[in-house]
Amino acid sequence: MPPPSPQQQPARGPDSCADDGLSPDHDSQHADRQARDEAAAAAPSAADERLFGLDDSAFRCRQPRAAGGSAPGGLMTKFEARAVSLAKLALGRRSIVWDIGAGSGAVGLEAARIASEGFVYAIEKNPADAAIALDNARRLAVGNYALTQGRAPAGIEAWPSPDAVFIGGSGGELAALIALSLARLRAGGKLVINLVTLDNLATATAALERAQEAGLADWEMLQLQASRSVPILSTRRFAAENPVWILSATRRCRTSSLERFALGIGCDRDTTADAIAAAVAATLAAAGIDAGAVDACASSEIKADEAGLREFAAARGWPLHFFAADQLATVAVPNPSARAARHAGSASVAEAAARLAAGGGELVVAKQKFRAADGKHVTLALARLSAPAETKDAAR
Repeated sequence: MPPPSPQQQPARGPDSCADDGLSPDHDSQHADRQARDEAAAAAPSAADERLFGLDDSAFRCRQPRAAGGSAPGGLMTKFEARAVSLAKLALGRRSIVWDIGAGSGAVGLEAARIASEGFVYAIEKNPADAAIALDNARRLAVGNYALTQGRAPAGIEAWPSPDAVFIGGSGGELAALIALSLARLRAGGKLVINLVTLDNLATATAALERAQEAGLADWEMLQLQASRSVPILSTRRFAAENPVWILSATRRCRTSSLERFALGIGCDRDTTADAIAAAVAATLAAAGIDAGAVDACASSEIKADEAGLREFAAARGWPLHFFAADQLATVAVPNPSARAARHAGSASVAEAAARLAAGGGELVVAKQKFRAADGKHVTLALARLSAPAETKDAAR
């Protein structure tokens, strides 16, 4: 919040007026000064506002306080786990953050306060929890926060690439959410996952092992077990909180010199080469991949007459491959689109074309969407080469 105005900041305490040479109406002046003091105390300056380490009681959550406990129960990442998780997210003031499975919003809202010039995009499948998280955002006056009520990963494909991702709930889609988060994270970005069940721990560690073997990320985990003091008769005892596994991964900044990639491109009719180039540059920079590691680019055969697309590929010396709709339709992708199916004859262009041009290689950057200054849209995806591409039509 903004700092109080000079009129709200008294130069002296109320008792200092004895030496001021008061006028006859000093009683009313003294009362005014006391009122200003109280207002200033109720609205601390921005310099005094706490950005990190809010008490659990600052957040509403769906269930009532645990009987006899010292903290709210219910769907909330508790203070100790929240503090460690926020530290591992390594946020800056301009960070873009995803909060998946937001619950009460505790992690995402504290992240938004830390990343005051950034933004937090949150999603929560439970309508009651989503409403509570939005109410918490209102009460804490957090403006750089938007929450979608829905089941991830649906609904997050349009979010901008994040600097940090927190997964607090997965709705049975944990492996897919880890893959999507690592594909979209900017180079050096952080993925932090909180888990309380053994099944999810097994799923997450397997997914992170695959990502590390593929050269996407490095990861580690810790188990946090905190106990809080609670009254018992005239003394205190410790009451254990649930143990939490905190897994954290860092998106690798550079690719191996042996790794090669294929770029899948979709675009509106008459999109310019400059618009495509800007989108590609942003995608490669976010992934930490040098343009020299790209061996080819590809699209749907209905884009074979796009002058801007051909100009872009020719300027970089990249072979440009075009695939028929029935070829694209055979490729498994994480983000199929009904709109693409209507207009291109297949549910994916960028992701499917990238994988086909990479000889069936895995996606390392899932579908990214860009809108140029002239309103034209570009979609991009990147796949790691596993074999020479089989193409229907190479650029000539």
